[in-house]
Amino acid sequence: MHTMKESPHTKTPAPRDPDETGAIPPAVNESIPYGIWIAGPEGDVLHISDSFLDLIGMTIDECRQPEWLRLLHPEDMGPVLADRARCIASGECWNREFRVLGTDGEYHTIQSRGMPIRNDEGEVLLWAGVNLDGQQKLQPRAPGRERQARRMEALSRISGVIAQGEGNLHEICRQVVAWMPDGFRHPELISARIIIGRAVFITGDDNPRRIVAALPTERGVAGYLEVEYQGSLPQGTRDPFKPQERNFVHTVAVMIGNVIAREETKAALKSLERQHRLLSDQVLESIFLLETVRDSAGEPVDYRCIEINSRAEEEIGYGRDEVIGKMFFEFFPGTSPELRAMLCRVAKTGTPEHGEAHCRKLDGYYEVRAYRPQCNQLALIVNDITIQKKTEEALRESEEKYRMLVETARDGILVHDTRTFLYANPAAAALFGVERPEDLVGMSVIDRVHPDNRDQIRVRMSEVISGEIPPLRETQILRLDGSAVPVESAVSPVTYSGKKMVQITMRDITRRKRYEAALRRNGERFRRIFNQSPIGIEYYNLEGRLIYINRASLAIYGIPSRRDVIGYNLFRDPNTPAWARERFRRGDEMHCTTPVDLDLARRAGTYPTTRSGTIVIDVHASPVHDRKTGVLKGILMQLQDVTDRVRMEDQRQQAFYQIEQNIEQFAILADRIRLPLQVILGTADLIDDDEASAKIREQVERVNSIVRQLDKGWIESREIREFLRRNELV
Repeated sequence: MHTMKESPHTKTPAPRDPDETGAIPPAVNESIPYGIWIAGPEGDVLHISDSFLDLIGMTIDECRQPEWLRLLHPEDMGPVLADRARCIASGECWNREFRVLGTDGEYHTIQSRGMPIRNDEGEVLLWAGVNLDGQQKLQPRAPGRERQARRMEALSRISGVIAQGEGNLHEICRQVVAWMPDGFRHPELISARIIIGRAVFITGDDNPRRIVAALPTERGVAGYLEVEYQGSLPQGTRDPFKPQERNFVHTVAVMIGNVIAREETKAALKSLERQHRLLSDQVLESIFLLETVRDSAGEPVDYRCIEINSRAEEEIGYGRDEVIGKMFFEFFPGTSPELRAMLCRVAKTGTPEHGEAHCRKLDGYYEVRAYRPQCNQLALIVNDITIQKKTEEALRESEEKYRMLVETARDGILVHDTRTFLYANPAAAALFGVERPEDLVGMSVIDRVHPDNRDQIRVRMSEVISGEIPPLRETQILRLDGSAVPVESAVSPVTYSGKKMVQITMRDITRRKRYEAALRRNGERFRRIFNQSPIGIEYYNLEGRLIYINRASLAIYGIPSRRDVIGYNLFRDPNTPAWARERFRRGDEMHCTTPVDLDLARRAGTYPTTRSGTIVIDVHASPVHDRKTGVLKGILMQLQDVTDRVRMEDQRQQAFYQIEQNIEQFAILADRIRLPLQVILGTADLIDDDEASAKIREQVERVNSIVRQLDKGWIESREIREFLRRNELV
């Protein structure tokens, strides 16, 4: 990136959005697993690649808010924030592995690396780095990944030496050329050279098979980066280079172009400084010729006036005779410490200096240039800039605020004269699909409006010119490639270059339109599912007021239509138990089965119903929280009518109870029969008549056989009962 040394009258400009500068080619940005990230000096997000945003399912605006940190793994959040604060405070390089929750519901390991980008004074202007897939290091590298790793390492070294800005352009180009072959599959067959003007930095010999990438700067193409393949082509291959290698070459070319632009800026600043100094020496300003007065140690302490010009007499309000021979600080009282220090340095070193000074006594601001024409003399060129200074400060403050507001605005801002564009900010350039805001200047306004909206825009422009301010409206514009973009625009009159013009502010609402369409589709799908669900669904707010109810729920209660439950409140329903109300208010999740007396509801006027009696409802209540804040918003209830199931359960329990009773009766009956049989059998043994005794035994055996059959039935019934109990059927 460019760096600029800050002078007493200039401020380092705020970094622009990297997406607007074009410094990050998309092919390079997305060739890294999770792309490139750029942050401000304090870690504020300026750019994150689309691949990382797609992974976490957020927009870059959402990533600029603290809420995105909730996607970090709970175990990683504390260490990540601590390392971030440490790197920002110390300026050390960032290297951290963490886990982040993806849209697939899984945590992904990210290896994030970055380094500070500094200006000439060592101040951190930006942080730049990459997000790598931390899972890849757990797997053996495939040859393709190995080549990509080498290419990324070479690109990292090249971007590092360019970002540090150490050395001059020649040294940087030599290092870049030396490292270029490392970004290719066969570095031994690659030669690279950079052509800038007449200087050529080359490795290897010329070869017709080459990649030629222009070195772009703001003034145009400054030179070329050539990469040549010197080996024989593989059989059946026409192009010895992979697309990734071509992207690599063009990326390095863009980086070198940035270096050239940086050097051109430095040279322009030096030239401007020389011209300014020459012009200042020729302008008729207040001139003082002073003799240096030193103390016993030889240190400059004051300066005796030798000569002044007529303009100096007017500036300080003293005549020449009044100041000749007097000390400079006598007729310039209350001089600032900065001016005293500057004069002392010039008197001691002989190095000319210039700066601004404030005199408290005269309440004025002065521009002072000092040099030492000869030993023990100082020449001062002083200009009273009090009015100019105050005016400039007020104007600079106003212009700076407006410029920063316009240049950094996310909305496109344009100024036109109803025919052609006169000004466009970077956001407007991105909106219309041009490379630079200047490319829009001179284009026809109406040609960049969709044909369906041109009449509407003409009317709005005439209203603004007449002094009216139309309301915010939606329209469509045409990008440079002819594609239509929906925008929300506001227009107002503005004075530009002393003339009355039209200012228009545009916001791209493509994503919003897409979301609105998706919401409509999802809303329709939800309504269909909601209404057709066989399970009753109800949604209540925190006060218990019914918000939504589906058809299945109406059918459970026998309510004819939704109009009949408008104003229904769950907490005032006499069928809602007190304990349930408390749990609902706390936001507890709850599952219960409760009876509902429909006759009671009808008598209390709670709701009309076509059913009667008491039904049994199976209720599953879930709290609904705000996804971002976690605040409880309402209660979602799912209902099922289980009246028939409960009734059948009661009947089944009664049947099983009867079976239990029958089993017990079987056992008692068998015991009661066996005892008399034993007595009869004993009597048969005492009878002398063998024939009668045999008949008695035969009849006893028949009765005993019947009893055994009863025992068998009792045992089988008991086994059935145990089976039913084991399977929870009893």
